Amino acid sequence: MQYEKNPLFLLVSLCSLYAHADQWFFEKELKEDRFKFDDIVIKRIRDTRENQSYPVFRLVVSDEEKEIANFKNLTFDKISSFERGNYFLGVSNSGLSTFAFIILDKYGNLLRAENHSKNMSYCRMSVTLEREWVNLENLDIKEEYETIENEFYPENPYVFLKSVSVNGCDGNRVEVWTTSI
Repeated sequence: MQYEKNPLFLLVSLCSLYAHADQWFFEKELKEDRFKFDDIVIKRIRDTRENQSYPVFRLVVSDEEKEIANFKNLTFDKISSFERGNYFLGVSNSGLSTFAFIILDKYGNLLRAENHSKNMSYCRMSVTLEREWVNLENLDIKEEYETIENEFYPENPYVFLKSVSVNGCDGNRVEVWTTSI
């Protein structure tokens, strides 16, 4: 049987032209990017010295050059501060990161980490690499606060961060943090 005349072979060949998996490759290196927010420095480290396809990621948080947190396998495409620099939101549209977003406080505590999953609303998604859910060019972090009366000092009410949202890739707001007071 000649393959060229087999209709099944022809169909599979044509379909394979349109179905392709992600391909990527990193240089063999230890790469560190620093992001400074007042006294806080967040380092994003990507180690591809052993595996150029699946790097080892690390996130290091420092306060005035003193390390206060070190996380393995955390990374982000973009990081921004919010709530007057008390918190940091790291977001990722990459399938190489387990997490779609992370929230850290200025003390280096990991407060929230949300996996890339079917619960996320993606605009584009590929087999491995692409997980587009957030607008990286215009993140536009919006904070909502709630004020509660202070019975002891009425002139100083309690102000709580109620919710935080960002621009999704589809133009809709996506809540990344909600508290109930």
